[in-house]
This record gives sequence, structure tokens and C-alpha cells, in this order.
Amino acid sequence: MTRSPLLLIFALGLQACGQQETSSAQPDIILLTVDTLRTDNVSAYNPNSRARTTHIDSLAAEGIRFERAYSPISVTGPAFCSMHTGRRPGLHRVVLNIFRGGTPLPSDVSTLAQALKAQGYSTGAFVSGFTLRPELGLDRGFDTYEWPEELQRPSEETAASAVRWLQGQEGP
Repeated sequence: MTRSPLLLIFALGLQACGQQETSSAQPDIILLTVDTLRTDNVSAYNPNSRARTTHIDSLAAEGIRFERAYSPISVTGPAFCSMHTGRRPGLHRVVLNIFRGGTPLPSDVSTLAQALKAQGYSTGAFVSGFTLRPELGLDRGFDTYEWPEELQRPSEETAASAVRWLQGQEGP
């Protein structure tokens, strides 16, 4: 299993999504993911790392930092399908990336975005890598789903697009 410090953010989003409203406002939920980021290269987890990850370190200091989070598979597409469905690869049936001959997420498998949309959330996804292109099926439930037409786009462009979208949203 591949270790990932950011994977359990999904569990927090699901918990917040499943809670009954206790006030007039639903909480905003933002899921940030990073593919192929090892904890030994994040200074919040490894102070001796040569890499400086100041923004991630700030998030870790101000939020909840998990010491043990594991991906059920070390393949990007299937791992993200697990994150967005709460199911292991054998249950959502995506075990290979699309570009390697894998199959898309079956239409009978619900996603986090669909659940959030049903609860009145505006949903947007901003992707930097081609592996998560719409053919995978993770675009279901998103009002906006941006991905690179080429292999990838710079993270700065992805982040800027996400911020512009967030600034235009009203409600959760």
C-alpha cells in the first residue's frame, strides 16, 4: 500500500457531508489531493527533508495531520476512484488507468461529487494531470470539471482556475 498523508481528508469531507445541518449554513468542503507525494519529502512529516513544503506545512500546523493513511492501490485512476467513492478497487471495479487499457468507473457507482450535489453543494474539480480526464468517470456530479487537454498543466494554472471558480460561488 502507498502511504499518503492527504488521503483521509476525504473521510473528513464525507463526515461533514453526512452531518445534519445544525445551523443555516452548510460547511464548505475543499478536497486537495496530490499524486505521488511521499511523506519523507514533506517537511511537516520529515523535518530532515531537503524539500521545503511551506504551504503544506502551514496546512498541517493549522489543521489535522494524519500519521497513517494508506491508498488501497498504487495506480492513480483507481486510487482516485476509491477516494471519490469510498470503495476499494475490487468493489468499484477500476483497477487500471484508462490509458493502460483500464475501464471507467461504472455508472452505477456513486461519487462524492454526486452526494454533495444532492445536498445542495456547488461542485468543481480542477485537475492538472491527464490520468483523471473525464473518460475515467470521476467528472460525474461536478458542475465544473477542468482537466488538461495535453498530458498535464502547471499546478499554478490549476490553482488559479480553482480560486477563480471558488470566488464566484455562492453557498456551500
